[in-house]
Amino acid sequence: MDTNTLLRIYQTYSLEKISALSKRSLAAQYAQNEQLVQLNKELAANNAIANKILRNQIQELERQEKGRFYKNLVFNLKLATDKIKKQSCNNFKLFLSSLFLKPIEAYAKESIVNLEEIKDKEYAQEVIDCVKSISQSNQSYLEEYNKSAWSSYFPAKEAYENYQGIVAINNKKKEIEKIKEIIAKKTKDDIELTKFNKKFSVGCFVFSLLFLLYIVGALIYAYYINDPDASGGIPVVVVAILFFMLACALMKKSGEKHVKERIKKDDKEDEQRITCLQVEIKEIIAKNKKAENQFNSISSIITAECNDWETLTNEIIELLPHDKADGGKFDPKLEDAARIIVREQSGSTSLVQRKLAIGYNRAERIMNQLELVGVVGEVNGSKPRDVLVPDLETLTVILSKQLKQ
Repeated sequence: MDTNTLLRIYQTYSLEKISALSKRSLAAQYAQNEQLVQLNKELAANNAIANKILRNQIQELERQEKGRFYKNLVFNLKLATDKIKKQSCNNFKLFLSSLFLKPIEAYAKESIVNLEEIKDKEYAQEVIDCVKSISQSNQSYLEEYNKSAWSSYFPAKEAYENYQGIVAINNKKKEIEKIKEIIAKKTKDDIELTKFNKKFSVGCFVFSLLFLLYIVGALIYAYYINDPDASGGIPVVVVAILFFMLACALMKKSGEKHVKERIKKDDKEDEQRITCLQVEIKEIIAKNKKAENQFNSISSIITAECNDWETLTNEIIELLPHDKADGGKFDPKLEDAARIIVREQSGSTSLVQRKLAIGYNRAERIMNQLELVGVVGEVNGSKPRDVLVPDLETLTVILSKQLKQ
């Protein structure tokens, strides 16, 4: 057997050995991959179970928190109804009833739906029964209450806090200032026109004098040389020029008279408009003063009947959820937002959000509160709200009166 044959046999043997090793390696890798796939499946299953457990725990915590919220709510509702029920002043009792009984009953019914334990539901039902009992007992005092100052408190307060009067006064004052500026401009133009007329008259006089001197000189020259034709028909030219100047002067005089009559008429109309605006301002001020006096009078009457009525009312407000009860507190950034809106004259929620670096939901709540205050108008689709306050001075008056209530 030659060397080449032995070499081929060796090569064949080596290749078969390498192929066997490769097959075993591939089989091991495949088995390892199968294990990895299985481990991934087990991991995914464990994650799904963990997520499900976590979701269940979150739902349970939410359920428990919801239960605690409604239990506390029902307890506060019971305290509120007790405070209303024990009031000795019947008018104040009806006043509180008109404010809080309907919200209390609505909250109690909502609590019955969301509470789980029977005793808690029964406690909420007791609140509803107490509300009905108070409402029934109030019927015998209803006629007296409707005649009292208590029933007029909120209408009087609304009239007193109607700041559109202040806005209207400022707008009318600005209109008066604009009219005065127009009158001043007309007066200035009239003065300039008078100066121009004076200069024009002086110019005409000087021109006429010079021309007359020229004519006299020409006539003297013609007489001196004893030649009448040397004047060149000057008298005719003089008559024509003097006639032309007289016509211009008459036309100018007529134009001046017409302009002065028009200016005088416009000034009279402007003065009448100013007088009307001043009368309107006085009427608004008188109306606001009347509303203020009426509100102060009603407040004095009800304070005389029940000295601590505001304190007791605020105590009941504190027992109810602030986001739904009447009399919730204003956002701390309300004044800053109001100044931004009035300064920019743009009732944009995104503007407030951007300038104050707050969330959109909070900015929207601030805009709703500004609507209640009277700074901006109602929602206008996707457009910014109308700004109802013209300047920062008016805004200061509005906020000082509204935020101190």
